[in-house]
Amino acid sequence: MMNNALNAKVLKLKAQKDVDYVMNAVEFLLVVLEIKPKGLGLTLAEIEKFMSLYEANPGDIDPVECEKVFNELGITTTEGEFDYDQPTGKLLMDLVIAAAERNTSFEKKDLRVLCTIEVALAIKQFNNFDGDKDGLMSSDEYKKFVAETEMLTLEPPQKIKTATIFLNKYNGRTVNFAEFLEIILFISKR
Repeated sequence: MMNNALNAKVLKLKAQKDVDYVMNAVEFLLVVLEIKPKGLGLTLAEIEKFMSLYEANPGDIDPVECEKVFNELGITTTEGEFDYDQPTGKLLMDLVIAAAERNTSFEKKDLRVLCTIEVALAIKQFNNFDGDKDGLMSSDEYKKFVAETEMLTLEPPQKIKTATIFLNKYNGRTVNFAEFLEIILFISKR
């Protein structure tokens, strides 16, 4: 979808300028911003769909099931769009950010939990702790994240206890990006 829009824009610019027109970096970024879908982020229920998608088969996300999730979000997909050759954890991150960027299927009254920018910032934070860059936080990487979570030092004792109980549910296991988003939501709500 983005490629088609970009190609159409380039053809239009070439017709306006001349056949040998070459787009500079600033023009390219302006065009991308113009044609980029206006995604409205994700709700907790939508994030949980991605958790289920990953948990159904952690070693390989099923493209058919992935397409179903995108269709439920009202996002049109193309054939072969979910055929990736990369670690499943990285694929999950790409799918979540793509969904946040393209999701427009909600009523104005519905509450968005994470906007696209927040999802992108969460990816950055997740990647800071994902030492081997496989798109998953190992148990040790997760422990480091929990140890560095400032919230646990700033809150009253009861909130710290509640947060610690929630954070401990992921101890000793690998954490994928959708689960990380759930953790970020929990921390931000507490």
